[in-house]
This record gives sequence, C-alpha cells and structure tokens, in this order.
Amino acid sequence: MLANLAYTVGYDDRRGNPAWATYRLPAETLPQRFPRPSRFRTDNRTAAGVSPEAYANSGYDRGHLAPNHAIGTRFGAAAQEETFLMSNIIPQEPALNQGPWRKLEAVLADETAARCREIWVAVGPVYRGAPRSLQGKSLVPGACYMLVADELPGGGARLQAVLMPQESARTADFRGHLVSVDAVERATGLDFFSELPDELEAELEMREMPYWLEN
Repeated sequence: MLANLAYTVGYDDRRGNPAWATYRLPAETLPQRFPRPSRFRTDNRTAAGVSPEAYANSGYDRGHLAPNHAIGTRFGAAAQEETFLMSNIIPQEPALNQGPWRKLEAVLADETAARCREIWVAVGPVYRGAPRSLQGKSLVPGACYMLVADELPGGGARLQAVLMPQESARTADFRGHLVSVDAVERATGLDFFSELPDELEAELEMREMPYWLEN
C-alpha cells in the first residue's frame, strides 16, 4: 500500500499496475491553478519498477486512477505531481481515457463533490481472460471501475458504481454503465466499504443505485 499526499494506492507488483486507488474530494478548491506536470515518473517504491517508456508506441494511454485535475485543484502542486507516478497509472484505450472516463472524472470533480460537500472515490482495473502486457511489465485490463461514496446526514450513505469496458467508444455515456458494488467486487475479488455496518453495507452494495452524481 502506497500512501501519497492526497491519495492511496494498493499496488499489484505481479501485474505491474495499481489494483486500486482511493481519494477524498472535498467541495472546496484552491484559488490557484497549477500547470499539468510535463512527465510521468517511475515509482521506486514498487518492485515492478514500471517506467513511462513501457507505454511507448503501445497504442495505450497512461491512464490515471487518481486524476491530476481533481487532486491538483484540492490539494496543490505537490499532490498533483504525485498523480504522475507510474504506480497510479494503468493502460487505457485512448477512446475510453479521453472520452467517457474523462467526463466521469470531470463530473465528480466539478459537480458531485461541490453538491455533496465531500465524496470518497475508489477506482481501479478489472482483468479478463489472458491479458497482454506492455514490455512484459504492465498487464492490460479489460475494464475499469469507479466507486463513489457520499455520507448522508444521520449516518446514512449512498454509493454509485460504474464499470466501463476498455473498448468503450469515445462518445459513450458513462451513465449507461452503472452496476452494483457487488458486481465490481465479484469482478475484482476486492471488498469495498468494509467499514460500513454489515447490514448497511449489504443493502447498499447488492443493488444498482439510481443515478445521483449530478442530481
């Protein structure tokens, strides 16, 4: 587990990718905006030691799990720089990364966090079949998930889960890819939101929730 200034990663050295990243998005943003970092960096805390060059001419984007815009606007330049560590990066199809995935990240950063005052996000890859690898380092996932939690007054909570395949079109609508948290847990083998009371966790995770990120 790799702790950074504004997000945490569970790194999978065997697959050469983060298995998950989690971060908090408060509503408040900083008055200053910082330039996008110009380069990615190998994270020497990992045994895999994936370099930015592993993606060269691969056809895949270096896809952020913790997004640089959302982190930079809340936590500053140093935190934004850390989102460019390769331990925060997975291979993503350009159409997915630059299309519906980017739109989903923007909705969370620019709308959902502001309306909810604070949200928690978990994001990561899903593997299918026998995935190819980039230079024997990073395995290419078949899909990506995003989980969002909002704490409600009185101790309640609501969750939203999105699961998008790599082959999603650039014009695809992420709102058409809502699933239950249970579906993501089955696909990844991970257990999310385990600190919720057991009955509430079971109730919230078993069903696909109505869309609430923008309303």
